[in-house]
Amino acid sequence: MALVLFPIDVIFLDSKKKVVEIKKDFRPWQLYFPKLPCSYVIELKDGLIEKSSTHVGDQLNFDE
Repeated sequence: MALVLFPIDVIFLDSKKKVVEIKKDFRPWQLYFPKLPCSYVIELKDGLIEKSSTHVGDQLNFDE
């Protein structure tokens, strides 16, 4: 995460848009590889995952 200069929350989704991993408070200049394959990555303002009550296994819906 070289170009983002503030902490963020990250949601990793598989090809069916199911949450496979969540990384909270991801800090600048960190390198991270999800444990499972993912097709989508959603970056959120730090702290928004807690407010949204998103969990691993949740199904998200959005248009591409």
